[in-house]
Amino acid sequence: MQRCLEKGREKQKLALADVIIKNLHSLIEDPFGNYLVQNVLKLNNASRNDKIFTMIATDFIRLSQLKFSSNVIEKCLESKMKATSVDMILNASFERDDATILQELSQ
Repeated sequence: MQRCLEKGREKQKLALADVIIKNLHSLIEDPFGNYLVQNVLKLNNASRNDKIFTMIATDFIRLSQLKFSSNVIEKCLESKMKATSVDMILNASFERDDATILQELSQ
């Protein structure tokens, strides 16, 4: 799948990206699946990247602390994220109460 994302035709890449995004929650924390999510981000397709940003926004802090998903979070931050996407992620992260955030940060 990774090779298809890197070398496939554009139509194939986007179709595979859609399947990966559909399974994002299980792939992002997987030792191998996180690479697939990172490769979708590398496609620099704004609509698909926005879907990924939206899906991880509410769990951003926890995901950033885990071994495999933190790689995806880093790739998101390095990608061409719009300022509105960063704001969306931060707002979704801080919608929860401070006690929950502190608990997640101390884990």
